[in-house]
Amino acid sequence: MKKMVIGSIVVVMLLICLAMKPQAQSTGGEKVKVYAVIEVKIKDPSKFGEYVKGHLPTITQYGGKFLFEGQKMKNVEGSSDWMLAIVQEWPSEEAFNKWWDSPEYKPWKEMRPQGADVNLTLTKSLH
Repeated sequence: MKKMVIGSIVVVMLLICLAMKPQAQSTGGEKVKVYAVIEVKIKDPSKFGEYVKGHLPTITQYGGKFLFEGQKMKNVEGSSDWMLAIVQEWPSEEAFNKWWDSPEYKPWKEMRPQGADVNLTLTKSLH
């Protein structure tokens, strides 16, 4: 339960930061950008490094980009065992899903649990 609350707090804080960035309003058929908020707990640094090197090209291939990556400094409130926080921007939920289910990412997605545990939350901008 604690992890869910802390994870929710992290997501809310990141959403607030992203909401402060000016964004185009969606009108009608325009696609809305989405953000993948990822918390990472590294289990095997070597395997995680291999995963990172291997899967990065697949993200840009499907239109994703990294907005933020940061190492945990300390818990100010609550507790959490994640080590990295990452935010990716995607042109649309459809683009994210195409990448997530792509044959290019599949071997890396299957390999990732050997190197790290992750919490991944897909969000959209409120503005």
